[in-house]
Amino acid sequence: MSPSVPGAVGPADEVCPVPPEGTALVVDDDRTNRLLLQHLLHAEGFHVELAADGEAGVALFERCAPDIVFMDVVMPHLDGYEAARRIKALSGRRFVPVVFLTALSDDETPLRCMEAGGDDFIHKPFRPNMLRAKLASIERIRRLYQRQAQEHDELATLHAYLRRDHEIAERIYTNAISADNVAQAHIQLLLQPASTFSGDILLSAYCPDGGLNVLVGDFTGHGLAATIGALPASQVFRAMTAKGFPPAEILREINDKLLDMLPTGMFLCATLLSLDLVQRTLCVWNGGLPQVLVLGRDTGRIRARVRSTHIPLGIQPQKRDYYRPRRVSVESGDRVVVCSDGLLEARDPTGEMFGESRLIAALEQGSGVEGAFGRVVEALERFRDDRAPDDDITLAVVPCESALALPGPGAPGAPADPCVQDSEDWRWALALHGQSLRYTDPVRQAMAQVQRLHNAGRHRDDVYVVLSELYSNALDHGVLGLGPRQRGSPEALASYHRRRERRLSALGEGSVQLELEYRRLVHSAQLIVRIKDSGRGFDHQSAAVESGSGGIARVRSLCESLSYRGRGNRVEAVYAWT
Repeated sequence: MSPSVPGAVGPADEVCPVPPEGTALVVDDDRTNRLLLQHLLHAEGFHVELAADGEAGVALFERCAPDIVFMDVVMPHLDGYEAARRIKALSGRRFVPVVFLTALSDDETPLRCMEAGGDDFIHKPFRPNMLRAKLASIERIRRLYQRQAQEHDELATLHAYLRRDHEIAERIYTNAISADNVAQAHIQLLLQPASTFSGDILLSAYCPDGGLNVLVGDFTGHGLAATIGALPASQVFRAMTAKGFPPAEILREINDKLLDMLPTGMFLCATLLSLDLVQRTLCVWNGGLPQVLVLGRDTGRIRARVRSTHIPLGIQPQKRDYYRPRRVSVESGDRVVVCSDGLLEARDPTGEMFGESRLIAALEQGSGVEGAFGRVVEALERFRDDRAPDDDITLAVVPCESALALPGPGAPGAPADPCVQDSEDWRWALALHGQSLRYTDPVRQAMAQVQRLHNAGRHRDDVYVVLSELYSNALDHGVLGLGPRQRGSPEALASYHRRRERRLSALGEGSVQLELEYRRLVHSAQLIVRIKDSGRGFDHQSAAVESGSGGIARVRSLCESLSYRGRGNRVEAVYAWT
């Protein structure tokens, strides 16, 4: 049996009825006041429970869960203020109005009633019309509260569904966008979204010649809406990279795709890196992101900067020449640093931005490139001091090292051999004329064909050397009339590439034809490379002597045979595909 409640009318252990009109709890140490208010509330349709002090009132509230409480201020054991606080705490999300009863007329009492959680108060002695008006007012408040609570529950349900949808979409997004990235063990990446979804993306894919393409992008805004262009952009990037298309063509196709599908006002700020470790070159196109920095391997100081000179992708169509990247010479061990503006615009608790100067200071703080990524991350976290990011933050550090290249067969991350071109002999050809020589990289497109052969990973590097050397000779010496390349210093190589770019830009006529032929033999096969250019030819015998272990001499050592014909503008190399 439950203990009795002092001052209550009727047995305290009696189960409280729950009438449709509602239950009122009256807590007052004056018996006359209790009975008078009970009579008035009965007339308004309430079932009434009575308690003679604050402690009894709290206990009765827990047992009967009334719909409204009338609370005297001054009572023994526990005054009305503290009893109201406890009742409000016990109510939880349920709205139970507390109406204070007081005979005091000072200014402080109503204030203390409100501070204790009171919703209204009635002065003694009670008047029926005043009580009726108070009940009507409280009922309006109750209905508003109930409507708000119902809407809150509906919103909570919708939020739960939305959160579940976001979790599913995030899993799909991660699998579709990030899961296919390559060289993830070598690229240092900080990606901090401002919400569940990040509008920043990083895509990486191997080129057929073993080089690496990396696209860092920042879509307008952040969250789910900012990711709608990520899937088509990634599909274009990976498909065209795998087929050996040059960076300019990849960017142009991504721009056209985003123009077709993105709403007005949405676009993609992007940087595309194309790293060729064999030629020791880095091609960079920057459209709307902070400057790309190249850190020297020994000093850790910045040795090259590529600022944004283009508008973002997805704003307007552009001519082909617009997407030509800048070529930078790199050395093994250099680091390439790319970030989104969310990093530079990250704020500390006072609102100050992190800025480019702090980024550069952190990068150059040590004596080398090792640890540069960690220094930036540490400096950023110390600067923000736990402040949440206002925008998505991306920082990527790409090393220029052999470990980044396409792995050989059987190695982790190596692509499977599709073996789709081994069943019969085949021939592939490509002819380039005029300005096509400026925009197209036929070596990578040829390597895309070679990559489909069985055991392509074992031959890829050697075949790439053969193709790149012979094509470069045909274009540089034959069509453009350039002298031999200086392979010594990065400065001489950069000067050579500048002269090459100038002559390509002014090129009106000229052509190069490239042909691959695959022949099956009894126990092996041959890959035959034929290249013909429209130039006046060049002294290939002298070039072979001057190049030493590189150039033509290197090609001759890799092939079964190497023969020049005509004026030196036709060459055939036979490579043994064992």
